[in-house]
Amino acid sequence: MSDKQDPIFEFFRSVNIIQSLSQARLDQALPGDMLLSHFSVLNHLQHSQKANSPAELAEVFRVARPSMTNTLSKLEKMGLIKISADPNDGRGKLVTISTAGSKSLMEAMQIMPGVFAELVEQLGPDFFAKLLPGINKVRDLLDNNRS
Repeated sequence: MSDKQDPIFEFFRSVNIIQSLSQARLDQALPGDMLLSHFSVLNHLQHSQKANSPAELAEVFRVARPSMTNTLSKLEKMGLIKISADPNDGRGKLVTISTAGSKSLMEAMQIMPGVFAELVEQLGPDFFAKLLPGINKVRDLLDNNRS
């Protein structure tokens, strides 16, 4: 075996490390008890054109239903979402973002740029702009070919 690492392995390894380190930073900086997982659900609900079932959200975020149920329960206790009965399915639930959730989401979005300001200062915005097309291409291919 050569000393040269497989570039595909190294790419995904680096993406995973970046995700882990950036999530830790964001979890510390987000307002109140909000975590990145909470922010992600709120962001999805804010931009969704309809109420979502917990099962739909679990699929969107590629997590097990019990994990999504746990996240939704925490968001509901914080008053950031509303969970109501599905009028078309007596057993089903529908999830929407609350007014407080929209407000918290906007507050979190205002905090985020400061979390990575030192990186932008050191690397410059053009560095990130040049990376985006390739990263977006990988993301889109993975998203469009979910298994």
